[in-house]
Amino acid sequence: VLVSSDTLFCKKAQLADPISGWWHKDMSAACGLEGRVLELIKHENKVVSVRVFSHRPHIFINIDGMDAYCCERCNRTCNIMRYCERCNLCEVCCRTLTFCQDEDYKYFWNPSTLTLLRRYGSSIICDNNTFAETEQHILRLRGELISIKAARENVKTRTEAISKLEMPQKIGRGLSSGSRSALSGMITSGITLPDWQRAHHYLLLAHLWGDSDTAKAKRATLYNAVREGNIDSVARIVRRHNAAKAVDDAKWADAMANSFEYVVDKCTVVNLQAFPNVSAPRTGFTLDPATIFSSKQEMLDRNGNMWLEIAESNKEGPADNIEFPSPQGWVRIRPGGDGSASIVKKNNKNRLRCFRCGEGMISPVSIREQY
Repeated sequence: VLVSSDTLFCKKAQLADPISGWWHKDMSAACGLEGRVLELIKHENKVVSVRVFSHRPHIFINIDGMDAYCCERCNRTCNIMRYCERCNLCEVCCRTLTFCQDEDYKYFWNPSTLTLLRRYGSSIICDNNTFAETEQHILRLRGELISIKAARENVKTRTEAISKLEMPQKIGRGLSSGSRSALSGMITSGITLPDWQRAHHYLLLAHLWGDSDTAKAKRATLYNAVREGNIDSVARIVRRHNAAKAVDDAKWADAMANSFEYVVDKCTVVNLQAFPNVSAPRTGFTLDPATIFSSKQEMLDRNGNMWLEIAESNKEGPADNIEFPSPQGWVRIRPGGDGSASIVKKNNKNRLRCFRCGEGMISPVSIREQY
């Protein structure tokens, strides 16, 4: 048998069932070695543990002509080219022993960690009866394969007898010359009418990609797949390009937005200023940590500082209450200048958002609550 070389798997298998044996760190040295079965432990007519006697293989090294080497077993001193580094025996003696006698291991293993290689002392793993059953099984499989091939030929003959797909009369509606040429070449690939209709639909979608260099290159790849009749590849190309285009459009829409929703850092209190300038006076309003607000407008000054004007309607308090008016003023995102830490960030409710409109795909949770 061969013990599995995966030490972690052997450890888990040994510890999963106490009746199979045990696990010790020294057993890892026997993982990946071949061994001979000494004993089978059965419980309720089922083998639960196998005692294996395993050896390490020989490691041969060349003998220098100047070295005075003598084999410990046969006392040979000449006509020897190599000897084992572990057991210190010559190559001739090692061939007769098969395994190295220097290190051996006798452990009980879980049957799931062992792989049967052959019978001990022989390369035969099955007896004559088993060989006869195996040969009959192979003959049965060959007969089934012949039947399957005959059924395939029958289906192919009946399929070829069906009339070929006729070209629709209005093939050119909404399609370019390249799309019409691809559809015409697709007829000779032997596709069915539903597949042709799918390809026609995908080419209509590809016609909306525009005339950019990227779109033209994608359409050229699409035309080749259509001519070959590979509808799955055509669908994959269209889906990936449309998804990438939707993501790009969403990024541009996000970049061109005039205002966003922000949240104050949880360890910062923000003092609002009267106008977007470092020397501007304070308005007396402050934003507590974790306050969510919307920006009325955003501005970048000459020194590279980004300023946000607080919108009048604030989510943290009533806007029309005289006793608690909405905060008013401007806030500088990075008070320490360009490269410093920001004290407000965009209020990203969750990472999963719609590619088209940018709205969250999961119901939002307040920042002060926990999932």
